[in-house]
Amino acid sequence: MLLAVSIAILAGCSKDDNEQEGPKLDVVFTALTSTGSLQTFNANNLSSPQNPKNITGLQTGEMLLGIDYRPATGQLYGLGSTSRIYVIDMNGVATAVGTAAFSPALSGNVAGFDFNPTVDRIRVVTTSGQNLRLNPETGAVQVTDGSINGVTGAMISSVAYTNSMAGATSTVLFDIDASANKLYKQDPPNDGKLVEVGNLGLSTPGTDSSFDISASGIAIASVNSGTSSVLYQVNLENGSTTKLGTFPSTIMGLAIPSK
Repeated sequence: MLLAVSIAILAGCSKDDNEQEGPKLDVVFTALTSTGSLQTFNANNLSSPQNPKNITGLQTGEMLLGIDYRPATGQLYGLGSTSRIYVIDMNGVATAVGTAAFSPALSGNVAGFDFNPTVDRIRVVTTSGQNLRLNPETGAVQVTDGSINGVTGAMISSVAYTNSMAGATSTVLFDIDASANKLYKQDPPNDGKLVEVGNLGLSTPGTDSSFDISASGIAIASVNSGTSSVLYQVNLENGSTTKLGTFPSTIMGLAIPSK
């Protein structure tokens, strides 16, 4: 968002109101709500969020657009709508990294936000095609990479890297375009080139999504449609999704703790 930039679970639209849910999935994750609260969920029971914490410490009028855990340290980071990144503690207190907004500033309506575990840098991709690498120690843009390309009109709403663990030596970056119902690989990430993996199979395109991949390779995404946020498991081989449930509130971002 930029008043809608978000990072990555596939929060999304339901295939239809009568869509059947798949088998329960035992994955614990942190979710960011549209009201600025952090909540802990298990994918097998979305009706009972745990440990809600209101986020404090942001700039006046600012909202968080996405969250992710940093594999190297285990800390939770957030992306702010004023082009700042934050470290967020267990009480929801956000501390800005660096003293100023990063440049170039965010552009586009939605942004994906995820750590590359092999180089300890943050990838930010927006619906306008922006493709940035941020330094989590300084809060600055380290490199402005090549704009998103390879698919005409692509509007990436969330991204996630595989092998999200300290010491990882290889990783793959996946992108979701919720409006086009597509899963892509961004390969190579620095060039911004999209390679289609497959169709997500959602009957209604999403307005926004959040996306993350566990250290063991389980991918989940939340897709937003109106006031509804639906959680899916995503098959990284072909892009297909399995509905896991509907959140009790609108989700702006999600993050699985790294190892």
